[in-house]
Amino acid sequence: MSTPGGDLRVFGPQQFPILCRRAVDDRPGLELQDAAAAVSRSPGLEAPAEHRSYYDRSAPGRRPVDGVDAVAVVTPGPALAGGLAKWLLFDQGTAVRKALESLGGRLL
Repeated sequence: MSTPGGDLRVFGPQQFPILCRRAVDDRPGLELQDAAAAVSRSPGLEAPAEHRSYYDRSAPGRRPVDGVDAVAVVTPGPALAGGLAKWLLFDQGTAVRKALESLGGRLL
């Protein structure tokens, strides 16, 4: 199952190969098994019109972490993946990493 934004959820014990636009750990993709994946990207002109202004990334204090242009996260559920991906785009600190770990997620 995929959302309009491209976040996806795979159900069940079978592994499904997922191809990524950018390599993950020097691999062209990953395999998901009973998990969800989400990606958040820094603002860009290539963003589809329906994604612009979904959340205001230009507000004071809401700049992506320097050098981070995209974040991919795998978690047990899609809402967690989407929320953690957005959080990690703007904050790579201890709190978000603890949340990621405690919720059974991993940063790609």
